[in-house]
Amino acid sequence: MTTAELNKISAQLLAEGKLGDLLKSLYPKAAPVTIGREGPIGPFFRRPMFFPEVGSTMMGHAHNFDHMSVVLSGLVLVRYVDVGADNKPLKGVEFKEDVFGGKKKAYEIFIAAGKWHQFVALEPDTEIKCYFPHRSFDGEIIADYNGNLHAYS
Repeated sequence: MTTAELNKISAQLLAEGKLGDLLKSLYPKAAPVTIGREGPIGPFFRRPMFFPEVGSTMMGHAHNFDHMSVVLSGLVLVRYVDVGADNKPLKGVEFKEDVFGGKKKAYEIFIAAGKWHQFVALEPDTEIKCYFPHRSFDGEIIADYNGNLHAYS
């Protein structure tokens, strides 16, 4: 199979929202993602994620708030879908997939509130940081960090 043929198949799977499933079947034992908490920086909280291998996957989840993820190095597949009241992917709804990263220094990914999302590394040593505004214990955006780690989970 030529590179062009492989790229065509990959593009078709991506368009159909099925590239993530293929990656999971090809790399079932990929090293886990390291997720940290770097804590507050100005009006934001940041969470670093390191993907050591192709296929390393950050398990899917959703938040009740918008946030920004930045691909600092590597290449990542982002799978996303709307969620229901139980904060789980809606049944019967097709996943959307996009690829971010590559030669550019950093790629910004906007993740809307209520979107179940998952990251899968397409290159080894992929690094992402997520940025969240500080939130009060009532869920309101605030200027300064108040110790409320639950708001960032």
